[in-house]
Amino acid sequence: MIDAGMTWEEAQGRCPDDVIAACHNSLDNVTVSGPADSVAGFVADLQKQGVFAKPVNSGGVAFHSPFMSLAATPFKQRLLQVHLHRSVTQCNLFV
Repeated sequence: MIDAGMTWEEAQGRCPDDVIAACHNSLDNVTVSGPADSVAGFVADLQKQGVFAKPVNSGGVAFHSPFMSLAATPFKQRLLQVHLHRSVTQCNLFV
């Protein structure tokens, strides 16, 4: 992810195809998100052009992007498993 000194409209027009303007932070600041390699290339290009662009340490996760939807179903399934396991475990304590 990138913290970028651009307007929302600028970011939408300048982002590579697999990178998106993700958060509209203020009139001249956006968060940009996407695959790590594409984001790294984009931040380098912006910095070469004199545009404020600072990588955001997101632990390698493209938050606020369509890529998060890929993890949604497995995440929900895992949460359900944990919830069911805890429910069964708590019920067994009272048997």
